[in-house]
Amino acid sequence: MKNKSFRLLFIITALAIVIVAAKFLFFPGKSKAETGAARAKFDLRINGLVLVKQQLSDTLAIAGSILPEELTDLSFEASGKLIAISFNEGTFVKKGSRLAKINDADLQAELQKAMANKKLQEQREERARALLKKDGISKEEYDQINNAGELARAQVALLTAQIAKTELSAPYDGYVGMRLVGLGQYIVPTMVISSFSKLQTIRVEGALPESYFGLLKPGDIIHFQPSNLGRYLTAKIYAIEPKISSESRTFVFRAKADNPGAKIPSGGFAKILLKLNHSTDGFIIPAESLVPDAKGYVAYVFDNGKVKEKRVQLLRRDAENSYISEGLGYAAVIHESFNN
Repeated sequence: MKNKSFRLLFIITALAIVIVAAKFLFFPGKSKAETGAARAKFDLRINGLVLVKQQLSDTLAIAGSILPEELTDLSFEASGKLIAISFNEGTFVKKGSRLAKINDADLQAELQKAMANKKLQEQREERARALLKKDGISKEEYDQINNAGELARAQVALLTAQIAKTELSAPYDGYVGMRLVGLGQYIVPTMVISSFSKLQTIRVEGALPESYFGLLKPGDIIHFQPSNLGRYLTAKIYAIEPKISSESRTFVFRAKADNPGAKIPSGGFAKILLKLNHSTDGFIIPAESLVPDAKGYVAYVFDNGKVKEKRVQLLRRDAENSYISEGLGYAAVIHESFNN
């Protein structure tokens, strides 16, 4: 019995030694150096930029748009078949020139009838006026005849106005666009026949951050460069939006400039240069360092060994930099992070 117990204990001990030896032989443990390297592999690295306060330039370069002085969608006030188109697309047209016409044959017939009735009523009025002077008719009878004459004249005026609505005329001196309808097509008042624009003068529109509100005023001169010209032109500000957009936190301004020969097309891009006669101290940080949120903009800085979120006041930004007037101090702003 004792021999059996001893034999069993020997077998168990031998198995334990074999298992431990196999672990170290086939599954060696990692060294401390290897463990540290693996941990370092997942360390977060950040790049920062030490902030230096400086004077921000008061000359701004912003993107803008070129608008016509006037832009109109041409349409008829009446319905009918289009029987004439009297303009060449893309050409200059004088105010009042007929551009198109719809069929008015039924109205013309009614007008002829109304004019005949008007003539008849005017003759009756003339006879009644002569009889009234001789007391041949009463004042009441004369008033009835005169009222019939007024109704006849009103009917002629009504039909004349309805016929005028069958003609489409140029509302001002300008350029007519591409036609959007064809001859013989049935026209209704909601259909646009073509566009019409006044390009002898153009409007230049731009937007500035709310921090610049009050620095521009009507009469100020700006410089702009249309995309189809290689030089800057001047324009005079005539209007400034009195409110700030709650979505973009910007306000809009518009300026006018002469456009002889309509060489500058409307709807195009313009680079605008603004001299604000105002400078302020602030910080310039990489554009990607600025993070927009529902309340404005924030930046993340490394201060006293900790990453902190700072709400900032954006003065302006371009493709490379953001110009901050308030919210940052002398710290390192984080502009890039990555895993090693």
